[in-house]
Amino acid sequence: MNIAQFSKISGVPVSTLHYYDKLALFSPAEKNDQNGYRDYTAEQLSELNKILTLRDSGIKLDAIKAILSKQPDITYLSQMLEENIALLEDEVIDRRNRIQRIQTDLFLLKNGGIPLMNEIIIKQIEPIHGVSIRRSYKKNDPNQTFDAFCEEIWQELEEKIQKYNISLTTPCMTRYFEGLFFDPSSSLIDLEIIEPVIKPIPLKHSEPLQMITLPGQTVVSAIHHGSLSEIGDTFDKMMVWLKTNHYEVNGPIREIYHRVETDPLADQATPVTELQIPITDG
Repeated sequence: MNIAQFSKISGVPVSTLHYYDKLALFSPAEKNDQNGYRDYTAEQLSELNKILTLRDSGIKLDAIKAILSKQPDITYLSQMLEENIALLEDEVIDRRNRIQRIQTDLFLLKNGGIPLMNEIIIKQIEPIHGVSIRRSYKKNDPNQTFDAFCEEIWQELEEKIQKYNISLTTPCMTRYFEGLFFDPSSSLIDLEIIEPVIKPIPLKHSEPLQMITLPGQTVVSAIHHGSLSEIGDTFDKMMVWLKTNHYEVNGPIREIYHRVETDPLADQATPVTELQIPITDG
């Protein structure tokens, strides 16, 4: 059969068959050098299918050529396929990281963008679905620091999320109700940690996890670059700005983690945190 017929039967484009022949990977049964006609046989389909199977496994053409010429044993082929599985898994991780970055950009786009460092802006944010855990920390607890407390509940949240195989968006955040930014005289720090999700999912009633929808609100927003231990200075500036411009706080403050110190995608380790304070006219 001619190359057009063989292409139709095999599902491989004519241009690809020409390319495989040029590489001496897969050649026609007969080839007329004078008129360029190429004839293939039905028996060659099984040979071509071997090439396509190896190619689909992620093996490069030069490696396939070496494999077919040596007729390697199962152990060699298994090792090569396992190596390609590892490479494909790395690609999956890279793509997931890229999706995460795009989701961050989308979050920012939907929520009025991200202000410049030290710039205080007003913006309207849309409702956000999320899974959360709300807990209270007793100040001056001799058995546990506040940092250790936060690390513990974040770990708990991540473990529960993995259990439910929840699709997350980014970035994660904390809402503070009292005891830290507000009502510093309180003996407790009342907070809620939140991982935004693409859409709500049902949760078991016995779980400490909650499915919540954060309301769309008008907020004052500012960006803090640096350690969270110094974020109080940014908050103080925001509160002065609110008072000067005659706004009142209208809900718990949101601490949104656009980049954390452990972020493997970051070129620098400097954390980037956004503070959002819901407001109403005073």
